[in-house]
Amino acid sequence: MSDDTPTWIDRIARLCTPERVRRYPATIAVVFFGVWLFSFIGMRQDPIMDRWGKFLGSDFMAFYTGARFWLDGSLAQLYDFDAQRSFQLAQLTDATTNELAPFINPPFAVLIYAPFAALGSYVSALIAWWVAGVTWLLGALILIRRATPGLRDWSLGRMSAVVLCFPPTLVWIAYAQASSLILIIWAVTLWLLTREREFLAGLTLGLLAFKPQLALGLAIPLIAARRWRALAGGACALAIWGVVVWALFAEQQLEWLGLVGELRQMLRSPGYPGWGVHSLYGFWNLAVYPLSETAADALTTITSSALGVSGLIWWSRAKWDLTDDAWWVRIAITSALATLLGVQFFWYDLLLWMFPFLIVCGVARRRFTHARYLDDGPILGWSALIFITTFVWGPLLQGLLAWMKSAGLPPVGLQLTTPLLLAWCWTVWKKLGAAPTNDQSSR
Repeated sequence: MSDDTPTWIDRIARLCTPERVRRYPATIAVVFFGVWLFSFIGMRQDPIMDRWGKFLGSDFMAFYTGARFWLDGSLAQLYDFDAQRSFQLAQLTDATTNELAPFINPPFAVLIYAPFAALGSYVSALIAWWVAGVTWLLGALILIRRATPGLRDWSLGRMSAVVLCFPPTLVWIAYAQASSLILIIWAVTLWLLTREREFLAGLTLGLLAFKPQLALGLAIPLIAARRWRALAGGACALAIWGVVVWALFAEQQLEWLGLVGELRQMLRSPGYPGWGVHSLYGFWNLAVYPLSETAADALTTITSSALGVSGLIWWSRAKWDLTDDAWWVRIAITSALATLLGVQFFWYDLLLWMFPFLIVCGVARRRFTHARYLDDGPILGWSALIFITTFVWGPLLQGLLAWMKSAGLPPVGLQLTTPLLLAWCWTVWKKLGAAPTNDQSSR
């Protein structure tokens, strides 16, 4: 090990033996699916609800609701939350609930979910959505593997096992969110960039107009490096979305824009699981907002602006060379950090961190011998901490915040994944990006 390696990170890395790397994540997956399936076995509520009063597929109920409103000609009520609740109650046969899965996406997002909602029943739509989601995930892994030089000889089966054992992947399945759709858009964009089809890459990235904050990880490098063909493709995609909105959703788009401030405040409502929001907004909301709303907003603005501007400057000074390991490391770090810039980046969205993680695995496999796991040191240590924290810290933090509220204390907490991701990015750059190419590491 190098002399500058922190002892405690060194020890964590040593715990990640090949046997544990294989067994522990799999154990987590088995436990998670066991608890999840238990929630639907022998319950006395409606077939589409679990024993804790949550909808099967949770967030997909929101997508289904928005799409059905469009298909049924009820767009005027798209953001009427009372109407949404009534619709969702109508899907139940044996139970009633106060649960609401609100549709708060931009109105044109219903076009994504409409093909599934058109299948009829909620269960049919959900099953089709799950099948599509797993297909998108597998497709994303195939494209990332083909695009990233160091991954081309890595078994797709092993890569899939790593991703499926990542706790946020399991949460994504339970919530039936759109994270895998976003991941495959990232993967297609990267694959097209490696084939110098930059216009199509920008056009593909523009598909994320329904969640534009999640395009920043790849958009920032393209903007800073002045990749004009890719930017032209992105502009064309936005123009197409603009025509669609003007033709089909003009009134609803204006209504949604008027709700944006209210939707931000929704993340601060007492019943919202703020412990699961991993953006900078969520970090400061958890750590500072109970003490001062003004300070929380100011810190969010300052840190988000600093991170975005730093990314632009960093890339403007870099060489655009896809044969250089440093380019891949920069892409990994930017795509990871840019996820912190949006407002809503929930637990299941952490699935997207597999994109930079897999790229770093590819660079490490080229840089070090294949017998090693990452670098056998700090990168592996910080990666293990992120895996562990995403599984353990959220529920612990949820309980801690509940106890503080019951004790009459300000529910202030620390979202550990945010500083851990920063530490991971710093270590990755230090060990893989700033180091000479093809260094076989004589630590």
